[in-house]
Amino acid sequence: MSAKIRATNRVFLLTVLFACTCANLLHIMQLTKDPVISNILLQLCLAFVPIIYLAFNREDFLKIYRKPMKPAVLLLSIPYLLLLFPGTTFINNLSLFVAKNYANMSEMKLNNYPFLAVVFATCVMPAVLEETIYRGIFFNNYKKAGIVRAAILSGLLFGLMHRNLNQFCYATYIGIMLALICESTGTIYTTMIVHFLNNFYSTTVGYKISNKMPLLFKPIKNPSTKSEFIIWGLASVICTILALLLNRLARRITGSVNQEENNESQSGHLITPSLIVGMGILAFYIAYEYIR
Repeated sequence: MSAKIRATNRVFLLTVLFACTCANLLHIMQLTKDPVISNILLQLCLAFVPIIYLAFNREDFLKIYRKPMKPAVLLLSIPYLLLLFPGTTFINNLSLFVAKNYANMSEMKLNNYPFLAVVFATCVMPAVLEETIYRGIFFNNYKKAGIVRAAILSGLLFGLMHRNLNQFCYATYIGIMLALICESTGTIYTTMIVHFLNNFYSTTVGYKISNKMPLLFKPIKNPSTKSEFIIWGLASVICTILALLLNRLARRITGSVNQEENNESQSGHLITPSLIVGMGILAFYIAYEYIR
């Protein structure tokens, strides 16, 4: 196991401890009553440890932000996002059989705030900070043990950090797919755009419906019957396969080299005590939210 992977897992554990501690303090200080300020503070708390890590690891910082995005890749980001919608919707609705809809609960609290403030707190900051953390640091450093394993683990950590069962389920799926398109395009800016557009869609629909504002597009209809769930399930599988094919196309356009073969000689374990403890803490949070 490389020293980089061990260091990355320590960063993850410290990020979990700091973010969870700050979240509890904000709750005790009743600062969570203002959802916009709360979202901004929680994002900053989440990014605090990773930012310090990047400040002392200039090589990692440059690796994340140095490579620009080609215009053709920008055009691919929109169809890629559309191909993720069926899977996200299907997984989200499956989770609602056993979990609360935390996404809707969050959107309802934001309805009385200016739209631009809501977009900044729920779309811009997560797209920049979360992508820097999960795809920029975790995925890029885990790649030393293989692309697929790195995508799965970084996606799992992304899902766990949401700290509730509903968002954990679909965020893990999104996290894995974002890691793959990050590798295929060779730049984090692609995932930032996809992440922003994904959050912007759900935020805009929820905000405008709750405030009885006109919509430029109809929201996705959630499945409600057995037959609809079957259709959505099949659509999810097909669209996910198409998204994977789009990854291959993106790799050809950008000339990005698939590092899977290059990493085989470096393949090793990703699991360390720091990773296990950090994941255990977040799993406890999810279990506590579920049973309370």
